[in-house]
Amino acid sequence: MLIRKVLPIIGKADFFLYKFTSIGESLIRFRCRVLATLIYHIPLFGGKLCSNSVELKSEWINFLNRFGIVPMIISENENEFQWHLDNCPYNFQITDEKGVCDACMDLDRTFIKLLGGELDILETIPGGSNKCKFIVKLSHMNNNQKI
Repeated sequence: MLIRKVLPIIGKADFFLYKFTSIGESLIRFRCRVLATLIYHIPLFGGKLCSNSVELKSEWINFLNRFGIVPMIISENENEFQWHLDNCPYNFQITDEKGVCDACMDLDRTFIKLLGGELDILETIPGGSNKCKFIVKLSHMNNNQKI
């Protein structure tokens, strides 16, 4: 998929923006949050508010698959699921890229929040792990909305 091939180029550009400008991190986080919100609201492409973790997992995997990203589900229960990626889609690999990695993850955090969940980053490749590991939980706020 073309977008999967473009992500490392975006990652390299974001790294330089983050590293060499004083407002780089803020710009990257803002762009990622806006992009996630726009994607979420695009008809036939975006997401929907999920009422349970099965829906949340399905919506999230569909979102990632549209960008050529295939997550490996490690474990799941009724409230959360844990997954990992063997390779960073942005090709972040070294410790120096840890901050820009976190800024770019605002896209994922925002999209999952719009779906009704919360994303916790457990391990990252730039953080020294051999894979990126995440946990997605159904938001307590979302659970309260059903009542």
